[in-house]
Amino acid sequence: MYPKILKYLEKQDYICHSYWKKSKKKFSTIPFIDIGLGNVRIDVFGIKIISDKSSNFQLETIGVEVKDRSRVTLRDIRQAASYSHLCTRCYLA
Repeated sequence: MYPKILKYLEKQDYICHSYWKKSKKKFSTIPFIDIGLGNVRIDVFGIKIISDKSSNFQLETIGVEVKDRSRVTLRDIRQAASYSHLCTRCYLA
């Protein structure tokens, strides 16, 4: 699921990276954001410039909490919402 989200965000012009581990190192990346402010580990993180003028430089950040289950819990929603102090937009996938 992580590669699909990364590809989607990259198509939206975000510079993305992710942190995840899978058994037998089938999937692994270099950590982009690990335990940081508020003990948050963002599964997929993206950043993009949203301003056209150099005098009005603005960045947009996006944090995605990835769950590989069909049922979403309140804890999952709270975890994704906790990214709001680090990111402009937060999502649960």
